[in-house]
Amino acid sequence: MTRATSKRSGERTAPRVRARRRTPEAAGPRPPREALLDAAVELFGARGPAAVSTREVAAAARVNNGLIHRHFRTKDELLRAALGRLASEIAAAGPADDSEADALVRYFDATFARAAYWRLLARALLDGRDPAELQTKFPTMERIVAAFERLEKAGALPAGLDPRAVAAALTALGLGWLVFEPFLAQSTGLDGEGIETARRRVRRVALTLLGLMVGAPG
Repeated sequence: MTRATSKRSGERTAPRVRARRRTPEAAGPRPPREALLDAAVELFGARGPAAVSTREVAAAARVNNGLIHRHFRTKDELLRAALGRLASEIAAAGPADDSEADALVRYFDATFARAAYWRLLARALLDGRDPAELQTKFPTMERIVAAFERLEKAGALPAGLDPRAVAAALTALGLGWLVFEPFLAQSTGLDGEGIETARRRVRRVALTLLGLMVGAPG
């Protein structure tokens, strides 16, 4: 009786045991390609692409090094894919039905939210890479320039300002802070009340400058 009960119990519980074992696989870790991109963004952004090997990226992603060659073929293609993914995330920040000013504010905030992209780009440029070799398109900057061009046509920009130069100057303000934040905060004394307070103050300055030109909310 005891043996039969044990057998019946085993028949009832065995499927549950197998189901529990399948659950982690069903949920699964991140797909190898995405894990490699995540690791590339972190390592390339911290040390620069030139100083990081594909084996280090694979180890950080916890996948076999051969998968880099399967998914990206070379480290350069991995770098371009990492930049492309981050750039697409930033470009998606501005809904088409926003006003020009609101869209520009969204892009500005998305720039700070996706700091990893700009740090990675800065590292690559410091390694001597040509931007044209890293990305074939620059969706974020193209949309920002286009927004300022429309504002110029609507008479919302001061006369004589080149929309491309305006886009470059305001973007440079944000990027300069992202890349040199520790130095800028300490050297100006902005770090006295904490880095988050410093970031909010810099954001307010940038949006005030934008608002002076196009009436964006501050």
